[in-house]
Amino acid sequence: GDDVDVNADAAANNLEAHALQGITIRGTDQTTIGQDAGGGTFALNGDVGLTGSVAVIDSDQSVWGTALGDNTLRSKGGGVTLDAHGATDIDTLVIAIAGVVDTGSSNQQSSSGGDIKFAGAGAVTVNLVDNEVLAEVGADSEIATTGALSIQAADNSDITSDSGGVA
Repeated sequence: GDDVDVNADAAANNLEAHALQGITIRGTDQTTIGQDAGGGTFALNGDVGLTGSVAVIDSDQSVWGTALGDNTLRSKGGGVTLDAHGATDIDTLVIAIAGVVDTGSSNQQSSSGGDIKFAGAGAVTVNLVDNEVLAEVGADSEIATTGALSIQAADNSDITSDSGGVA
């Protein structure tokens, strides 16, 4: 395995190590996605007006603050810190608008004498988010410190997704 010793013997390394040096292993990522989508349909002298809007976001994020297995991490008073912080910030807006305008002419073939007009709108937003945030010390590793040992992993994701349709 590999050794990390921030307080090694000064004579062996030909330098003066500070007694409070520490070891920090950090992984961090922030992904920001903004998406706006819209659709519109307008039919004049028509019977049907349809529209639809779809927004799809597929986000896959992996963040690691990891000391792989079979390691020795030595830090006298400075401690050992492993942390991983990930965040996915998604802001989506989807709008659909449909309209039909009748000029007032009637359908002569209809037995009821009335016109049939139709308008429809639909808006959909789909967010697929797969986040892995990991802070770890691998198998068969050794940590030697008189300072603090801190292992943290945090996912601070925020998703705002709005959709609507008007017909």
